[in-house]
Amino acid sequence: MGRPKKIREPARRAIKRPPRIGRPVYDSKGKDVTDIAVEKILKTLNRDTTKIAVDTFREPIRQLLIFLSGQIYRRSVAQEAMALLRRYTAKGLAQSPLWPFLELLNPGDPLGLSEEIQQQIRQALDWDTQFIVGSFLPAQYFYIFGKTPKAGKPGGDRSLDSEMVKFIAAVASVCRIQVANKTILDAIGRFHKDNCRIGFWAQSEKTP
Repeated sequence: MGRPKKIREPARRAIKRPPRIGRPVYDSKGKDVTDIAVEKILKTLNRDTTKIAVDTFREPIRQLLIFLSGQIYRRSVAQEAMALLRRYTAKGLAQSPLWPFLELLNPGDPLGLSEEIQQQIRQALDWDTQFIVGSFLPAQYFYIFGKTPKAGKPGGDRSLDSEMVKFIAAVASVCRIQVANKTILDAIGRFHKDNCRIGFWAQSEKTP
């Protein structure tokens, strides 16, 4: 009696997703790639990385990269999830292949679970390039380096060669976001009214 034939599993489709910087990945020399990214950002800002004072910036930037890379990764997953959701629910959710999973996970309110999933997808998709470079990273720059622009007028921080723009461009680069300095300024202008409304430009204290 011969051996039973092995059942071949269907090949998984390759999914191109951004790297997770926060994961412990090391280069050929055994150095953490996140640490390398932090040094690259500091050098872009012409900060002397040999000075002890610069050490106060390293950990906040490191934590920023870990958080942001996770959000970018989550956004890429949400994009695929949204595409699948639209594909399988074109004829109605109750008739889709997803319905049994929803009933299994929440028999009492499968529709409520579906709404919760879609809300999570929408929140992840909110982290687009415009929001990252126009609102999130400017706030992080002021938090890390302790600089706050005047109310209603960011002033020198709204120039192509300002340290803030260089910081945003450097962080975007290590996170593999391709964006020009002019695009960064346009994004900051787009979110400027919202930032003023919540008191971001006028505040005097650091906020994460």
